[in-house]
Amino acid sequence: MAGICWQLVQLYLPYSLSLLIVVYLITYIVYGFDRYLGQTVESSTERINHQMGYRSIMPVIFVISIALIVTLLIDKGTIVIISALLLLLIGISYTLFFKGLTKSVVGFKNYYVALTYVSIIIYTAIYHSAPLNSKLIILTMFFAMRWFINTAFCDIKDIAQDKNEGLKTLPVVLGQKSFLFTLGAINALSVIPLMVGVATGILPPSILFLVIVVPYYYYYSSLINNKKTDLQKITNVWADGEVLLWLVAAL
Repeated sequence: MAGICWQLVQLYLPYSLSLLIVVYLITYIVYGFDRYLGQTVESSTERINHQMGYRSIMPVIFVISIALIVTLLIDKGTIVIISALLLLLIGISYTLFFKGLTKSVVGFKNYYVALTYVSIIIYTAIYHSAPLNSKLIILTMFFAMRWFINTAFCDIKDIAQDKNEGLKTLPVVLGQKSFLFTLGAINALSVIPLMVGVATGILPPSILFLVIVVPYYYYYSSLINNKKTDLQKITNVWADGEVLLWLVAAL
């Protein structure tokens, strides 16, 4: 997902394979670290058993990955390296310090994840020594809303478990019907930054291809009404599959 986003952001920035690898490694470490410390609360017993098979080597993998990140960035300067490590720290801080807030702040995880991914977009500009201009701001607003929609929607499959754990996710607090209505409204509003960008000449008209994400969301969210549909499939395939539309737009 991060790599596809970079191609969109790089409407005015040069593409970099090393950046793509660094972002992948940071994402891998953040999610791997969360799984490493939180295996006992995973919803899938099968996944827990699978992860236990390589749990002992995970710290080594983390260290090697961080070393590789620094190596790939060594010629970019101190600021770029520190910014990458700061981005990594922001990611793992959720697991280390802020996870408990999901029991007191409604939808906290969704806000945090969305803001973390937005930080990656800002890091792209830092990596290329590019100015934080209006293009970047508009794309940041759009992707922040899309990531929020995605992470919030995926919580719908864990309503029962989250209730038992006392987590205040949006689906738990609002209820499924009100939650989907609210997310549908945010979905419609998410493309407004793109439209403003095109209307003001900041973004090219071709960026409006991304408006297709609006009906796409309404389609896969409607699948929930079909009792025969697997929620895991809707979230892991249909919802996460939105990034393929980003790829088409990038190309």
